[in-house]
Amino acid sequence: MPNVSEGRDRDRIAALVAAVDDACRDRADGGRAALLHHDADADHHRTVFTLAGDADGLARAVLALAAAVDDAIDLRRHAGAHPRLGALDVVPIVPLAAAPDRLHRARAERLANRLGDALAQRFALPVFRYDAVRSDAAGGHPTLADLRRGGLERLAQRMALHPDDPARARPGHGPRVPHPRLGVTAVGVRGPLIAYNVVLDDGANRDDARAIAARVREAGGGPIGVRALGLALASRGRAQVSMNLIAPLTTPPRAAFDAVRDAAAARGCEAAESEIVGLAPAACVAEDDARAIRLAGFDRQRQVLETRLREACRRDPSLGLIGPDGRFPDGRRDAYGALQSSATTRGALQMQRNAQGRDVSRRGAYGALAPTGGSSARASRIATS
Repeated sequence: MPNVSEGRDRDRIAALVAAVDDACRDRADGGRAALLHHDADADHHRTVFTLAGDADGLARAVLALAAAVDDAIDLRRHAGAHPRLGALDVVPIVPLAAAPDRLHRARAERLANRLGDALAQRFALPVFRYDAVRSDAAGGHPTLADLRRGGLERLAQRMALHPDDPARARPGHGPRVPHPRLGVTAVGVRGPLIAYNVVLDDGANRDDARAIAARVREAGGGPIGVRALGLALASRGRAQVSMNLIAPLTTPPRAAFDAVRDAAAARGCEAAESEIVGLAPAACVAEDDARAIRLAGFDRQRQVLETRLREACRRDPSLGLIGPDGRFPDGRRDAYGALQSSATTRGALQMQRNAQGRDVSRRGAYGALAPTGGSSARASRIATS
């Protein structure tokens, strides 16, 4: 799901979308990819793209997007509510498997390294590798939160002060100073994530949003896997709690909404509405959630991952992601299994530990949710998400 620092200029966004579409249709190298969805937000000044395909197709599409970003965006003129480090801000790579085994993850890591090398060489761009959760293991990468701490300006200072420390400030690829127009890019391999925002009522301000975010994020004692910020939406005159749900099978949007609603009530304000940015796995959004969590403009046909994958594969069966029967190659109908209730949280976390190979209790890691085997080429397709 490449994230680009442009969410306001419709002509620029259209040019970025066209570049990705054209690259997905170009099959000269044999790679397959499809643009499933894009979601632009003017207040965040950000557009999120969801692509799916094999490594060759995804690399081609991401590099075409990077070239269009290079033509269109100057980070020195960018200001939005959402934290950012670069014009092509972050490129997460998500194995499209219910529980990627080591082979799936190794293929995703190879794609991440391939993209890092190519972005650095073609655009003189520093590319950081990041991990989903902090690890003390040798060779571990910083988390995205680590990299974003203090913004691009503070990261540039750390890069100057600690040029040889890969855990803090040395890019994995490319130059060791930010690009003057493009900043830096972060590329990482992770499991499924839902970008989920809750807008507060008219009586709330950014201080309220920040206090609520501090209370609902996992680090503040909130639900597992919740990363949260309090932001102001200038165009709407509202405040927002902006969240990444990095363990969405354990803490889906409904659980996150409930946490925000309760924290907001404690401050005398209300959760007015919510939104899902991009696509969500079917297992994480129940049929009645749109009403229960006041989802604004949510359309299951448009924003459920599996639905968009099936549409893409009907248009182009050669993608090989889902068969004519609507199932994945290993027989699943849902990309990431059944929705976890609070009663099964412990089992879900154990699956995450087994898949990621380390204890992630209370750190919100989803790891790679449950190996299913399926080492065939079709079963090991990768989605950037």
